[in-house]
Amino acid sequence: KCIYFDNVKNNNTLNAFESGDNIIIRSAANALIESIDLYNVSGKLISQISVNASIEVQIPSSTLAAGVYILNAKTDNVIESCKVTIK
Repeated sequence: KCIYFDNVKNNNTLNAFESGDNIIIRSAANALIESIDLYNVSGKLISQISVNASIEVQIPSSTLAAGVYILNAKTDNVIESCKVTIK
């Protein structure tokens, strides 16, 4: 699979990248990630992940179909978004 990432806003402190069969989400500002929601392009919630206050989270990408997804990560009462494209 080929995965592309695009931050939705310019001052986003959320970094997402591929590592093997996982999507790695990391807070560039070392803010603690509390939860992650993954939506498909239609807005349907695909996955909701509770995190135990970590600056890095792994999500398996092998179960995701090709398409565009929006990843929302809640960090310190701020929700940051990242577009993820899987081909």
